[in-house]
Amino acid sequence: MENNGENHRPKRRRVDKRSAALEKMRNLKGKKNKYKIDELENVYDMVDEDEYAKKVSLQAAEHWIDEDGVAEYIEDGREIFDEEEEQDERVSKSIVSQKTNMKEIDLHDPNTVKLSKYFTKEKVKSINNIKNETSVGKDSLLENILNQMENENKNFNILENEVKTHPQESLDASNKISAASGIEKQFCEKKIDNESFQHSTKKNLQTKEINLKNSTEMLKFWLWDIWEDNVKKPGHLFLFGRTEINGEFISTCIQISNVERCLYLLPRTRHLDTNDRVTMKDVYEEITSITNSLGIDVYKCKTVTKHFAFQIPDVDIPHTSEYLMVRYNGGLKVPKPNGAYKTISYIFGCNSSSTETFLIERCIKGPCWISVSNYKVIESSTSYCKLQLLCLSTSSITVLKDKHDPPPPLIVLGLNLRVVPHSRTKTEIVAISCLVNNNFSIDKDSQNEVFTEHFCLLSHPSDVTFPIGFHNAIKTSKYTNIQVCDSERGLLACFLAKLQSVDPDVIVTQDANARQLDVLCSNLINLKVSQISRIGRLRMANITSSRKIEDYFIGRMIVDVKTSAEELQRLRSFDMNSLCRAILKLPDDARKDIYPNDIPKMYSTTEKLIEFINLTMQDTLYSLQIMIELEILPLALQITNISGNLMSSTLRGGRSERNEWLLLHAFSEKDYIVPDKYHKEKKTLDSLDIAPGKKKAQYAGGLVLDPVKGFYDKYVLLMDFNSLYPSIIQEYNICFTTIICKDNEVSLPDPAAEVGILPKQIKKLVESRRQVKSLLAQPDLPKNLKSKYNIRQKALKLTANSMYGCLGFPQSRFYAQHIASLITQKGREILTNTKATVEKLQYIVVYGDTDSIMVLTNSTNYDEVYEKGAHIKQTVNKLYRHIELDIDGIFKYLLLLKKKKYAALTISKNNYGDLVEIPEFKGLDIVRRDWCKFAQKVGENVLKEILSDIPMEKRVENIHSYLRNVSKDLQENKIETECLQITKQLSQSVGEYRNTAYSLPHVQVAMRMNITMNRNFKKGDVVGYVHPIVTRIIEPLNETDAVKIAECLGLDMKKFKTSSPYQNDDNDQSILLKKTNAERFRLCNKFVFTCQICKKPNPVFESICKKPNPVFESVKMENNKRKSVFENCVNTNCNSKPIQFGSSIVNELLVDIQMVLQRFYENWLICNDPLCNNNTKDFSHVSFQGNSLCTICKKGTLIRQFTEMELFNQLDYYKQMFTLDERDINVPFFAILLPTQIKC
Repeated sequence: MENNGENHRPKRRRVDKRSAALEKMRNLKGKKNKYKIDELENVYDMVDEDEYAKKVSLQAAEHWIDEDGVAEYIEDGREIFDEEEEQDERVSKSIVSQKTNMKEIDLHDPNTVKLSKYFTKEKVKSINNIKNETSVGKDSLLENILNQMENENKNFNILENEVKTHPQESLDASNKISAASGIEKQFCEKKIDNESFQHSTKKNLQTKEINLKNSTEMLKFWLWDIWEDNVKKPGHLFLFGRTEINGEFISTCIQISNVERCLYLLPRTRHLDTNDRVTMKDVYEEITSITNSLGIDVYKCKTVTKHFAFQIPDVDIPHTSEYLMVRYNGGLKVPKPNGAYKTISYIFGCNSSSTETFLIERCIKGPCWISVSNYKVIESSTSYCKLQLLCLSTSSITVLKDKHDPPPPLIVLGLNLRVVPHSRTKTEIVAISCLVNNNFSIDKDSQNEVFTEHFCLLSHPSDVTFPIGFHNAIKTSKYTNIQVCDSERGLLACFLAKLQSVDPDVIVTQDANARQLDVLCSNLINLKVSQISRIGRLRMANITSSRKIEDYFIGRMIVDVKTSAEELQRLRSFDMNSLCRAILKLPDDARKDIYPNDIPKMYSTTEKLIEFINLTMQDTLYSLQIMIELEILPLALQITNISGNLMSSTLRGGRSERNEWLLLHAFSEKDYIVPDKYHKEKKTLDSLDIAPGKKKAQYAGGLVLDPVKGFYDKYVLLMDFNSLYPSIIQEYNICFTTIICKDNEVSLPDPAAEVGILPKQIKKLVESRRQVKSLLAQPDLPKNLKSKYNIRQKALKLTANSMYGCLGFPQSRFYAQHIASLITQKGREILTNTKATVEKLQYIVVYGDTDSIMVLTNSTNYDEVYEKGAHIKQTVNKLYRHIELDIDGIFKYLLLLKKKKYAALTISKNNYGDLVEIPEFKGLDIVRRDWCKFAQKVGENVLKEILSDIPMEKRVENIHSYLRNVSKDLQENKIETECLQITKQLSQSVGEYRNTAYSLPHVQVAMRMNITMNRNFKKGDVVGYVHPIVTRIIEPLNETDAVKIAECLGLDMKKFKTSSPYQNDDNDQSILLKKTNAERFRLCNKFVFTCQICKKPNPVFESICKKPNPVFESVKMENNKRKSVFENCVNTNCNSKPIQFGSSIVNELLVDIQMVLQRFYENWLICNDPLCNNNTKDFSHVSFQGNSLCTICKKGTLIRQFTEMELFNQLDYYKQMFTLDERDINVPFFAILLPTQIKC
C-alpha cells in the first residue's frame, strides 16, 4: 500500500505546492509585499558590426542540413527581413561562390517533391515578398524554387464565408400567372436559362493567369476613377481602370505610394522683425525651421516665377512674383497658409488634394489611355481587382495623347432593392434584383443588348414566411434566375459574392442616396456582414457608417438616373413613374408601384410573390433603359474630358466642380497659382433667419422689361442673344487676369489688353461647338456619328453656359462677385440698348427678359415677318463683335400675362416649306409641379381654345361651356383622386423645418409618410398632397373674368371679387364710367325681402347665371307695360301684394344697408396671391407697392376684401332699384315713401 501511494507523485506534489503557497502567504501577512527579481540570462550575444559579419560568414559556410535523397538543399544562414533592401557585400560574395557548384534540379519531374508542401500559405507569401527585394542573380536553383511557389500560389482557392441558402432555383412564371400579372412582356425581353448564367458566373470566378512581370516597359492602362483617403493615407492614390491582357480587358488597380505635396511660398517684402529686405535665403531658413517642427526631414526647394490673379482677404499679392517652391512627401503634415511668419507672406497649396496635384501635374483630363512605367506587380491583396500594380512616383504615369483607341467596354450593373419596415433596424432588405451588361460600349450610339445576365436574390421579412408551393413553382422558370436566402444577412452576403464575381465598373440605380445604396450600406454595417469592402474594389477594414456613399463603392462609378435626369430634363417630378412616362414614353399604367408597407402582403400567395419579383426586375430594367435613353454615360465622358475632373464626380451632378476643374487646368497651364479650396461651414436657413426662397441677391441680375399685357393676334418676333453671358466675357475681355477691383470699383480692361484666360476658354468651347454643329448638319450622316456629334455639342453647350455660374456661386473656388456683377451689368445695358434700337426701327417691344425680346410686327405674313427679323438682327449685330442676336421664333398668337409668364402658338416652316404650329408655354401654372394634374389639364384646354383660330366670342363661349362640364364632373366624383394630387419640392430636409413645418402641407405629408410608410423624403424630393390656373390665364381677356369663371365652376363668387390681383383696375374711376349698370351691379348682393303672408323670400332681381341678358330694374314687363316686382309675390299660390307691407320692406332694406356699412368698416383684408387667400384683420408694417405684405405666405400683399368702390356700387344699386318712374307704374306710396326714408 505504501508503494502504491508513493506512485501518485503528481498528486502529492500538487498538495505540497498548495501547502507551500499557503505557508508563504501566512509568512507575508502583515509585511509589505516585495517582488524579487531573479538574475536574468542574456539570450543574445552583444557584438559589434564586424564581429556579427564574421559570425554570419561562418554560418553561411557550413552545410547544416543533410541531403534529403532527392536533391541538395543548402541553407546559407542569411537573416531575412521583409523591409531590408540591401545585404552585406561579404555575405553576398559567399553565397555566389557556393551557388556556382550547385546542380540544376528538374522541378517539372513528377517525382520531385515540391518544397511548398512544407510551408503554410502565409509562409509562401512572405517568401514571395523576398523575391522582389533580393537579387537572386545566377542562383538558378533558388529562382526555380521561387517560381514554383509563385505558380502554386496563383492556384490557391480563395475561401469565402459559407452562406446558408436553399439550392439555386429558378423562377417559373406560368402562363396563367404571367397573364395575370402583365409583367412578362414588359420585362422578359430576353430569356437566359440557368445553365448559361451558371456557366458565365463560373467563368468570371476563374481568374486567368496573368504573365506580367515588373518592368520599365510601358503598360497601357485606361483610367476610369481615382480615390484617396486624406485622413488615413494622405499622399496615396488608387487608380482604377482596365488593362488589356491576352486580349481581355481586366480590372486593374494602380497604387501610387508617394504623391508629393507642392507648396509655393510668397516672400514678404520686409522682414517682420528687422524690417530688412527679405531674400530667398531668408525664406529658405524659415521654411527649414517650419519643416523641422512638422517632422519633415526631406524636401526639395526651387525658386520659380509664378502669376496670381485672384483675391485673398487681408493679403496683398502681386500679379507676378518669385516664389520658393517646396516639394515633400504628401503624407506628412502641412503648415498653415497664413501663419505669423517672419519672412513668408503666404503659403499656397496647403489645401490641395493629392488627386488635384496628380491630375494637374500629369495633364490628365478625365478618363483616357495612359502609359505606366517603373511599376511593380503586387501579390498582396490590396484590392479586389484582377491586376494590382505599385508605382513609387507620379512620374511613372504619362498620358497617351497620340492614341485614338476607343475606351474599353464597361461592365454595367443595374441594381434595385426592395425594403420593408423593421422595428429594430428601420428597414429590412428582402429582395435585390440585378441586370448585368458585361460589354457596354460607351462610344456607340446604341447598345445591342440592354443586359446580358440577370439574377434576383430573395429572402423574406422576419415576421413572414414564403407561401406554400413557392419553391415548386419556381423550379422550371427560364425568365430570371433567383436565389432564395434564409435571412437578410445571408441575402447581403450572397449579394457581395455576386458583386465581387461580376466586378462592375458602373452601378446604375434610381435615387441612390435615399432609397437604394444608402440603405444597402447601412444594413451591411448594422448586420456586420463580413468583408463589406467587397462592395467596392479596395480591401478595407473597420468600415463605419459615417462615410459618404461614394466612399463605400471605391473604384465603381455610380449612375443615379434621378440625379442625371434633374440636370438634363425639366419635369414635374423625378420619381420612377414620371421618368418612365417622360423618357421611355410608357403609358401611365405600364408600371405598378409597390410601397414598403405593402410588400409583406405579396408573400401571401405564390402568384403575388412572383408578381413582386417581376416588378422588382422590371424597375431595374427601366433604370438601365433610362440611362441609355438619356445617354448619361457618353455625355458624362465628354463633359469630363472637357472639364478635366473625375467622371464619378460628373455623374454626381456637380456643375460648379466641373467648371472649377476646367479653370484649374487652364490657369495652371499658364503658370498661374490657383486659390486654395476652403471648406466653409454651411449655414441653414433657420440659423440665418431667412425664409426659404427669400434670400436677398448679393448683386443685381438680368433685366426684365415690363410686359405690355394682352392677347396679340398679330405675329410677334422672339429674338434672343446666343449665349449672352459667355459672349459678354469675350466681348469685353472679362477675366481674373484683366479685371482689377480697387475699393469696390470695377472697370473694363483696355481694348488693347491681352486676351484673358477665361475668354480664351469660352472661345475654345464656342468654336468647338460650332465646328461640331457644322459636322452634325452634314447630309447623309451615319447614325453613329450623328449621335456622337450630338453628345459632343451638348456637352460643350452645358459646359460653356455654366461657366458664368461658378463666378457668382459663393461656395465656388473661383467665386468673384465683382466679375459676376460686371457681367450682369453689361447684360442689362445690352438689353436696354437693343430695345431702343428696335424702337428706332418703328417696332414695338412688348416684352424682354435678360437675353431676349419680343417684337410686335403688326403683320400676319410669315415671310414678311422673317425679313423684318433679319433686318433687326443685322442692325443690332453691327454694334458688337462677339455678341449675336438671332431669331428664336415667330408667334402667331401670344397671350402675355405678366413677367416670365406667357403662352404662344409658335409657327415655323418645315423642310417642305409647310407652316407648322406648335404651342409653347413659359412660366404658366400649368407647367408648375405644385399644381395638380387635373388643374393643369383644365388650363391646357383653356389655352387651346384661346390660341385657336375661331372668333374671340366663340372662344370665350367654349371656355365657359367647358368649365361648366368640369364643375359637373367634380360634383359627380368622376375625377380620380390622383389627378387632384398636388406636388411640391422640399427645399430642406424634413428635420430642418422648424416652426414652418405645420403650416406647409407637403412637409406635413412628408413627415407622416416617413413615419408611417417608411419613406425617406429629403431635400430636393417632390412630395404629392391633396384652381386659380384658369383665372390667371384668362386675365388679359376682356370678354370674361375670374368671377365669371368661379360662377361657371360653381364656386363662391365673393371670394374671387378682390382676391385676384387683376381686379385692382375696378378702382380706376375712368374704367368704372365705361361700364354699364349691368356690369357694375352684377357683383352686388341682391336685395331679398320676405312676404308677410306666405313668408317666402322675394328677390328684387334674378341671378345673372339664369339670364343671359339680365335686367337689373325692379320692374318687369307685362303686356308691354312695366310692372313692379313689389306688386306680386313670387309664390304663385300667394295672392298678397308685397307693396301693402312697405314699412316691412323698408326695414329689411335698412338692415341690409347697415350690414354693408358694417362690413366695410370691419376692414377685412385678403392676400392677393391665389395660392394663399389669407383672410385677416391684422396687417404688417412691411409694405410692397403700397400694400402690406402677407404674414403667412410672404409673397402676396393684403388688399381690402370690400373696397370703397364696391361699397359705392352696392349703395348705388339700392338707389337704382327703388327709384321708380311714376308715369310707368302706378305705385305712389312705394315711389314716394322709400326714397324719402332711405338716404343713400
